[in-house]
Amino acid sequence: MILFTSDTHFWHRNALKFRDFESVESMNDLLVKRWNRVVKPDDDIFHLGDLSFAGLARTVEVVRQLNGRKHWITGNHDHALERKPELTNLFQSVQPYKELKITDPDAKGGVQRIVLCHFPILSWNWMHHGSWMLHGHSHGTLRHPYEDMRLYDVGVDPNGLQPVPYWKIKQIMRLRRGHVCDQHMETADDAAAA
Repeated sequence: MILFTSDTHFWHRNALKFRDFESVESMNDLLVKRWNRVVKPDDDIFHLGDLSFAGLARTVEVVRQLNGRKHWITGNHDHALERKPELTNLFQSVQPYKELKITDPDAKGGVQRIVLCHFPILSWNWMHHGSWMLHGHSHGTLRHPYEDMRLYDVGVDPNGLQPVPYWKIKQIMRLRRGHVCDQHMETADDAAAA
């Protein structure tokens, strides 16, 4: 299974202001528990940034507890940690942006394209061909007119403090019209090439 998440903010005391926990330790414990409840050891999990607000040792300690083959799309609060091999070696891949292709017989051409970035992008690659844009950063605060786009915040705050599986995002995207906000218009030639 493939899953996505973002903005865990492990060890972030200021996160207690918008999450109902008495301590960062209790917040961390629940985030780890919910992660491991839905992510199995052989699953691929993409973390879209703002992983931890602790130093290297505490962050490594938490990441080692998390199930799955982990991929890290770095966020604006990850700069101090993203260059530390003791941490990055715990991930299959580390980069600020990724274009993912998932084999899916229900998708156009049998492949679902997904753009992954910590920040929401309003005009992303292949959007006029049905690609999705998954992001974090906004903690569930983006609203209309973005709700009709194939754009989704996979952060823990709008998703029950746990990762979101591909199949659930697929169900959500089926209900979205997929508004394209740039000059690209899909033509018959484009559809055949996709």
